[in-house]
Amino acid sequence: MIMQDFETETCNSIENIWSSMLGLPVARKNGPFQNGDDETYTGYVTISGAWEGTVSILCPKTLAQKVAAIMYEVDENDATREQIEDTLGELANMAGGNIKNILPGNCALSLPTVDFGEHPTSTTDAETVSEVVFNCRGLNFSVNIVKHLEKS
Repeated sequence: MIMQDFETETCNSIENIWSSMLGLPVARKNGPFQNGDDETYTGYVTISGAWEGTVSILCPKTLAQKVAAIMYEVDENDATREQIEDTLGELANMAGGNIKNILPGNCALSLPTVDFGEHPTSTTDAETVSEVVFNCRGLNFSVNIVKHLEKS
């Protein structure tokens, strides 16, 4: 699997998910994810089996509140932390499922997890194979795919 496949699938997947589920357009943005002073939520799923890795969405709190408000049909200021986490977890789950579908061999997807703060996406036993930054309503978010390396 080459990095271009991951990036293409990530772009197609995120554009479709955000458009159909949220009614929001997103645009790919060049450069690294920068969140400014806003706090970050990270929703992620782990893929295990023939290919092992993690698909994560890093989303500023402000944008996470907006998307949760849309999903739960509430005012942005009324979106609860639970609703934000549930929404971001569902978005990560859908993105991870789409990535899993292009992987070779039999793979399983974990239940989504959401952390407040940035989830570490690269360690000594993993490598980032794709990082795609998007812009939605003037706010950036990032979708990262990390491959877990085999332990020797």
